[in-house]
Amino acid sequence: MQGPDSPLSDLIRLERLASQAGVALADLQAWIVANPPTANGPAGLIAITLGEKQVDGAPSGEIALVHHVDRKLPAGWLNGPAVPATVHVAGKPIATDVVEWQRAGHGASFAPLVRPETSIGNRFSSRGTLGAIVRHRASGEIVALSACHVLGKAGDGPCLHPARDDGGSPIGHVKAWVEDSDGDAAICGLGGRSHSLAGAHSDIAIQGFCGQPALGGTAVVMVGVASGFRYGVVKGYRSATVGAAGGRTLTFWACVIVPDPRYPPQTPLTRSNDSGACWHQADGQGAPTGWMVGLHVGGATDGTESYAMPAHVLQARLGLEPAGAMALSPAGALPFAVAARDGAILRGLPDPAGPRLSLLANRQPISIVSRHGDWAAVDLVGDGAIDGFVFAPLLKAHERPLPGFAR
Repeated sequence: MQGPDSPLSDLIRLERLASQAGVALADLQAWIVANPPTANGPAGLIAITLGEKQVDGAPSGEIALVHHVDRKLPAGWLNGPAVPATVHVAGKPIATDVVEWQRAGHGASFAPLVRPETSIGNRFSSRGTLGAIVRHRASGEIVALSACHVLGKAGDGPCLHPARDDGGSPIGHVKAWVEDSDGDAAICGLGGRSHSLAGAHSDIAIQGFCGQPALGGTAVVMVGVASGFRYGVVKGYRSATVGAAGGRTLTFWACVIVPDPRYPPQTPLTRSNDSGACWHQADGQGAPTGWMVGLHVGGATDGTESYAMPAHVLQARLGLEPAGAMALSPAGALPFAVAARDGAILRGLPDPAGPRLSLLANRQPISIVSRHGDWAAVDLVGDGAIDGFVFAPLLKAHERPLPGFAR
């Protein structure tokens, strides 16, 4: 049964308030979609949502089109048009309300803009996280990426953004999906809706997919609609079993992520509605870099681990690429660097007797393509190709040594 503060009870209340105003909830949602924030609109407008109008901080019992702005200003200070007191929807006057964005809580359920880190689902009322806006190489279309058990499969009808329990509006249909031993992922079209490549909370867009399994100890970060920011460390790769659509289970080869000990306890690490969120490589401050390590699919029942579909597998199976300009490398976000005062020798083979190619300077950023015993195959320019081999104890991950080696 839904609690008094559940998304479903909120939706029922909004439906009742809309009915009292003489309009259908669908009419109000359609108005929001048809009137996205624009440069010619009210100054500082970020999004429009549905809610109950507040008067002196108390609910008024009246449905309202809530306008979220950067900052509330006196009318005389505005450089552009002000938000009107009422707008007409289906022939009925509907009140507006204006709130500052930072006071609006964790996201705007009815915002017309389709963007990562917001809720998404399908008509069967699943609810998950829109992980990324990417390009489907085969069709050239810009699509939304999430888990298959969130979006469904072709023939399941249009997907909903936000999710149904958040009052969702239809967007496009599922174009491709994976639900097997490789993982659980799907993409859907945007149905002509306005979109942003940047996450609603991190403001980071996907720049690339890590082309190889992430090395154990790599710091990662995720933003899910249930948990918000979550900070983890790649533990390794192994078979994992998670729940799938229709009450089934799915066993796949997963990237296993555990809580990052540098941050306060995160219990559980992830929750069910986080499914479909992207795990990014994290920079030295724990912020997402735009380089995707995996797609969150599920977690251990005790909340101590998260299981993600590896990014390089997902990219290959669904044929994806970044929707925006792709960086040449994870750049200042490269997770590794030389950590030897006198530098590290780059060799042509993973052997101390291998041919010497060059000397890498201390603190030079690099990418690790693969491991060969105590040696790391490294990429110096970010194109995914191996430029040589370095003795792994001479490298560090961010400000930490590689697992198993002392600083």
